[in-house]
Amino acid sequence: MAVKFPKKVRVNCFDYDIIYPYRFKEAEDRVAQHSYYNLEIRISPESPLREKRRDSKIVVSLIHELIHAIDYCYNFNTLEEEQVESLANVLFEFFTKNFNGKKWDVRDKLDILGHKYSIELGTEFEEIDDAASFAENNSCVICLASSINKPSMQRAYLLYHVFVILNRLVSIGIDESIIDRLAFAFIDTMDRNNLWKFFTIKG
Repeated sequence: MAVKFPKKVRVNCFDYDIIYPYRFKEAEDRVAQHSYYNLEIRISPESPLREKRRDSKIVVSLIHELIHAIDYCYNFNTLEEEQVESLANVLFEFFTKNFNGKKWDVRDKLDILGHKYSIELGTEFEEIDDAASFAENNSCVICLASSINKPSMQRAYLLYHVFVILNRLVSIGIDESIIDRLAFAFIDTMDRNNLWKFFTIKG
């Protein structure tokens, strides 16, 4: 078993137990499950046909269930199962392509489904009222205002633009009013639990 998850993950103010490996007996068609009432994330190393799952699929399952946990624990409760599935898959590709297990360095260029974005830090916005960040899709540049100087906030604003771009490229269908809150909550969960190291898995 190559994948080793932490035993607990904190999402907002809730401590989830990660149960891996978990063998589903109550629902044989499942490979993973989020339980808000029990505060558990359960992940199986096997498919419903009892075949060994690839490590990458197991990590996608963790992302999937974390998105459900974030949706519940931050009181969004807006995401449909298909949206969570799409978002988990494209986020896994995004993270493995860009970070390879290292904590996000905001100075790095980003590959968003084959589109190479450069990052401009310390931008002064004069024409846009109260702007903190901006993505220029035609030239593939994401600009962050000089007032955003904490790395965690920089990552959150960048992930917001990544979500917007992924939402557009893959037609995930997430309402834009939720994207900024989802991005900030996701970064908080990743940073707080040091989950970046799981995105070294390719197979």
